[in-house]
Amino acid sequence: MPLSCDLRSLVRVIVITASLPLIASTVSAQTYDPLVAGRGMAWGSLGFQGDLGGAVSSSGIGVVNGLRAEINGNTWAERYDAALIFSFGGAYNLTPRSQVFGTMTWEQSEADTTEIGLIGGLPLDGKFSDYQGWGIDVGYRYFFVTEYRATPFVSGSLGFQRLQDITLGLSSTPFTMSEIPFYDDSLVMGWRVGTGFLYDLNDRVGLQLTIDLKYAGVLSDQAGIGTVGFERINDVGNRWTLPVLVGAYFKF
Repeated sequence: MPLSCDLRSLVRVIVITASLPLIASTVSAQTYDPLVAGRGMAWGSLGFQGDLGGAVSSSGIGVVNGLRAEINGNTWAERYDAALIFSFGGAYNLTPRSQVFGTMTWEQSEADTTEIGLIGGLPLDGKFSDYQGWGIDVGYRYFFVTEYRATPFVSGSLGFQRLQDITLGLSSTPFTMSEIPFYDDSLVMGWRVGTGFLYDLNDRVGLQLTIDLKYAGVLSDQAGIGTVGFERINDVGNRWTLPVLVGAYFKF
């Protein structure tokens, strides 16, 4: 019986001792602010962007070289690879838990040649030129206090993108044509909401991860596809994406 009591007492002591760091860190976390009001930070990030929705073109029919032709609807995800993204940004701390920020981003994604329709009953292959451009966003971040070194946040921003023109190349046994004007140089508005975290390596430098849901507006169409013989199929061009970036930041 005494041995049993001693064992229970020892277990209680071990549990209490093991809990002290957690209790201390929790108390510390409740009083710790991740930012210093009136100061700021700058960062650089690299990542990829996957497509969630939106279309490069709608479906349509036409008469090309005297042959009945049709093009299927094409989504961004079907025709383009994941985009490569570079981003640079800076922020000003409004409070110990919030900041306003601005970013400048460059992105590029490539398309592959693939069957997109029929002409005269034969396969019609198509290839879109690169989706490439730069953009600027301004927004707001709110940080949450945790007991860990990583500090999570949520964010929202508005901005615009300047995108270069997109052309379309078509090839088949009875017909081949390259660089058909499809979308013009476009200035599109967009927005994004997201989350991420900061991980301090020391008082000044750390790592950053961001994951956003991004929307970019409709592109400016060109009449090139109509001169070939197709009806208007480039009246869309909006895009939903999921950018995922990692980088490093410097606090000042």
